[in-house]
Parts: sequence; C-alpha cells; structure tokens
Amino acid sequence: VYPDIKQFLCYDIDVERARQFTSKLRGSWEKVDATVAEDVRSVLRQCKLTAIATTALTPSIADLSECLPGSTILHTSLRDLAPEVILECDNIVDDVDHVCRAATSVHLAEQLSGNRDFIRCTLADITSGRRPARRDSKSIAVFSPFGLGVLDMAVAQLVVKQGREQQEGTVIESFLPDSSWLADD
Repeated sequence: VYPDIKQFLCYDIDVERARQFTSKLRGSWEKVDATVAEDVRSVLRQCKLTAIATTALTPSIADLSECLPGSTILHTSLRDLAPEVILECDNIVDDVDHVCRAATSVHLAEQLSGNRDFIRCTLADITSGRRPARRDSKSIAVFSPFGLGVLDMAVAQLVVKQGREQQEGTVIESFLPDSSWLADD
C-alpha cells in the first residue's frame, strides 16, 4: 500500500518478539528503519497509521489521547481497545452484525451504549462511494475487520486486479487525510 514507507515503530509486551520482528522488517526491505518502541503510548504518539495485532481477549488500551489528529488504527485483533475508546472514534467495520459479537471491543461498545450508532459505516460503504473514507481530518478512524483474513485479502487482490483491467470500481487513494507524512523527513 505504501511502497515508499521508510519507518516502522513496533511494540510488543515481550520486547524480544518486538526485536525479532523489527529485524525481519529490516531484512525484508533495504531502506527501512524499524525501531522497538518503549510502550504503546509511544506508538500512538508518533504514528498516524497503527496496526494492532494481538491475541488479547480483553481490552488493554483505554486512552487514545496521545494519538495524532487524523490517525488511523487498524484494529485487526478486535479486542484491544476499551469500549469507551471505541465510542469516541470514527468507526468503520467490514460487517456490522459480524463484528458486534464474541466480546469484541465493538461488541462491548454496543453493550455499553445500547445501540450501534457509533459505527459510521462499513468498508463496502466506503469502497462503493456511499460514504467518505473518513468522518473528518481530525478524528481517530478505527477499522475493526472481523473476519477479514488472509483469504479475504487474496480475493480482494484478485478483485482489484480485475477491476483495474476492466477499468471498474472506485480508487481510494488513502484513508489518511494527508499522506505527506509518508515523505522522507
């Protein structure tokens, strides 16, 4: 998605796993700087795009106040953000009914609020052009993709390829309000 990306900041509760991962990143791309962060707050404070992938069964992140305005969080593990945090964010999901179950952070937010009004839209709404990629340039966008696994990514790659060949579909340049932060600094 970002072929020119130059820097990764990684955090793991097991610092050795974070070191191993950063080493693999450096070995995979010639000009990539991969650094181990001291804590999750450091990542939120420094990165406009954060991917959370854990095996957490309960939320452990209860505060996003250190996030940069307009940040995007890919909440792939689905149980890391406290429901109160979810309620404060611009929430995008792949399937509303699917993500509002199994004690995911979004499900807990639904239980806390008594409704699903905090979910702005689905990924399909965005890709079809029915909804914009972001609510606004300042909010924290959280994408919670329940069931969006490797097989789904392979199918998506095929669909994108065919869409480009047939000149069909909608191209979304970025979920981020401003991609200039990706430039070499």
